[in-house]
Amino acid sequence: MSTTLPLAEEWAFLAGLIEADGCISLIIGSNGYPHARIQFANQSLALHAFVHDRFGAHQIVTSNRSNCFTTHWSDTPTISKVLKGILPYLISKKEEAELLLEYCNNNQGQGKKNLTSSDRILEIVGRIKALRHERP
Repeated sequence: MSTTLPLAEEWAFLAGLIEADGCISLIIGSNGYPHARIQFANQSLALHAFVHDRFGAHQIVTSNRSNCFTTHWSDTPTISKVLKGILPYLISKKEEAELLLEYCNNNQGQGKKNLTSSDRILEIVGRIKALRHERP
């Protein structure tokens, strides 16, 4: 990962990738734990390598069927950093980002504690899911 902080233009660029080809999600896994994730998919490996270098993405995954790559972030501190960087530039996924940032801010350092009993977390999960299905 690059040692310099991303520029405003780079955060705006990442926001555009996530708006167009990405997903902001919080789900309750089969193990009962919340799983936060930001990801985007695209066919350009060079683009994914740039994002990985500039924004500390966790992994670039390839799909054999669609000749497509997926980059994602899945740990709370990194997701929080990415959301704070892209939030000013988001339009259609802004509410999802705000909700996921609320979750991240309230649950950093919780480890593997089962948090599904929290009514607010369940509300956030439900609202993010609804927003994803409301978009045309």
